[in-house]
Amino acid sequence: MLDANRPSPPHSRPSRSSAAIFPLVLCACGVLVAAGLWLALGEMGTGTPDRRAVGLVLLAAGTLSSLIGAYAFGLWHELHAARAEADDRAASLNAALADRLSHIAIILTQISEQQLISDRAKSVAYRDKDRDALRRAIAEDLARSDFEAAKALVDDMEATFGYRAESDRLRTDIAQRREDSIRKQLVDVHDKIDRLARAEDWSGAQQEAARFISLYGDYEPARKLPTEIESRRQAHKRQLLDRWNDCVLRHDGDAGIEVLRLLDPYLTPAEGERLAESARSIINDRKSKLRDLFTAAANRQDWQESIRIGETIQHEFPNSKFAHEISDILPTLRERAATPV
Repeated sequence: MLDANRPSPPHSRPSRSSAAIFPLVLCACGVLVAAGLWLALGEMGTGTPDRRAVGLVLLAAGTLSSLIGAYAFGLWHELHAARAEADDRAASLNAALADRLSHIAIILTQISEQQLISDRAKSVAYRDKDRDALRRAIAEDLARSDFEAAKALVDDMEATFGYRAESDRLRTDIAQRREDSIRKQLVDVHDKIDRLARAEDWSGAQQEAARFISLYGDYEPARKLPTEIESRRQAHKRQLLDRWNDCVLRHDGDAGIEVLRLLDPYLTPAEGERLAESARSIINDRKSKLRDLFTAAANRQDWQESIRIGETIQHEFPNSKFAHEISDILPTLRERAATPV
């Protein structure tokens, strides 16, 4: 900021050395004039013409020098007076500018303070509106079952407005609504898992449980779903084993083959080894029964029934010796079946 009271620059003040030249010049001119008068007038009667001529020259030179010096002194004085006036005007302008800048600085400070007050006033004025807008946003998130977003807004409300009691109440409400929503979804998941279990699609049931856990892994009933599915699978396996044992006791090859087909995906290698002997017994009983049925149908010349039983043998025991024998017989049986009686 400019300082109106600082001293003027050195060039703005008259120089004493330059002012002292003019008196010396005038004195020298005066000496010339005096010498010239003395030579010109003092020697009028007695002096020689040469000395009078020199006196006149000195008189003229002194007079001319005096006039030039006086003119130069007047010019110098006017220049320095003008410079002094200019310096005074510059100092006045600097002082006025400094005062104006100081005034502007004061005004800017006041504006800044007023703006700060205005921002605080706006914050107070819009506080209720912001709070109501947050409440509406929370209600909308709850309506969409977006519980995580609603909880984040409640945290924001508490941090911004400090409404701890209301925030705690809203968190309790969100938690309750979330649990109610999860319970309803869990019912649907149980129904779907039940359908998959009845179809013995245990892999699909586990996938459905994993999907639900990925959404609600913090919900205890959701985390129990895989265990429940596996328990149900083991229970179904035990039922099949009971049916298998019953078939073995009754030597029911027909039912035993069907049970063995259903039981096979559930058996571990060790369990398969333990059931191998009883399985061979059931398979031999089934083969023997089919062979007897095929022979009886052929003896009755019931070619259609013979073909049906032969195809069953090929399907159930494709690698057996009897199946290969039937493959050779079937074309003849089909020709006889196609021949009118």
